[in-house]
Amino acid sequence: MGMMRNNDLDDLFAEAVKVVCQYDKASSSLIQRRLSIGYARAARIMDQLEAKRVVSQSDGTSIPREVLIKDAEEFLKNIPITDLPPQEVVSFNNQKYTPKKASFLPKEFTDLENPKEMILGYDDKKKSVKARFEEIGNLLIVGSPISKKDELIESFLISTLSNFTPKDLSLIIYGSTYSFIKYGKIPHLLSPIIDNWEKAISALRWSMAEVDRRFKLRAEGSKEKFSEIYFVYNFDFTDIEREDALKRLTSMAYKAGIHLIILADQLADLPKSVRDNVPVRLTFDKFGEYKATYEFKEITSVTTIAIKSSEVDKYLTEI
Repeated sequence: MGMMRNNDLDDLFAEAVKVVCQYDKASSSLIQRRLSIGYARAARIMDQLEAKRVVSQSDGTSIPREVLIKDAEEFLKNIPITDLPPQEVVSFNNQKYTPKKASFLPKEFTDLENPKEMILGYDDKKKSVKARFEEIGNLLIVGSPISKKDELIESFLISTLSNFTPKDLSLIIYGSTYSFIKYGKIPHLLSPIIDNWEKAISALRWSMAEVDRRFKLRAEGSKEKFSEIYFVYNFDFTDIEREDALKRLTSMAYKAGIHLIILADQLADLPKSVRDNVPVRLTFDKFGEYKATYEFKEITSVTTIAIKSSEVDKYLTEI
């Protein structure tokens, strides 16, 4: 992600400056309450206040931060240009890439033309089953730790490499189990594969900012063609900020071409607000078979494909 300049500031940045000066303390919860916004947006504004030297750096605790300026109005007359990025970790990868077909995948997986489609597997009549993200927005994949949900994501990643450039389709991947570490150098990634919760929060914040940026450009009449972004999010635990961010992204990000693929061991692990926003689900057989049910309008039985690690490893060395 590029450096944060003044035209990238949140629309409520000025109001936040006034709030923290009025109370002579700064915290995300204070901004959330006073400006009547979600916690995730308030936390993003706090990042911007820190970058602009309005508040002190976080000490890692929940203690309110020191306010470094005395006069909000005077500060806002001439906001300093600071080429310091907030604590986001995502940055666009502009590497050129020509798709390379994976010969070990079925033809349906390597002949996709629409980056809004994902091949899940085959139905009982051996016909391919597609998740069409222009219709579903986001996808929830549920399966026990021994299920084949990780292999399904691998087939999606290899299909992406087989069909699309990073300008067509970009990826953010979060998972604390290192399941996809071998894909860490593929050119479609907008960041290194994320393996800890702090960087995951930064990626969620970045995604929300990117949604806002795309909406704003479209409202201004821009004809810019955006890549589809898929955020593969391996759900582990939740807190207020994560839940708020996931709720907001699953409710509106797909309209800006940003789609969440959320993986969970159990449906009950997810907050209800997120479950309700993602009614489209692929639920795997709990005993580790290549069997799943796809719930969208109707329930479809799906057989997913097996992937050999040796073939994947050889393919990735040729990318």
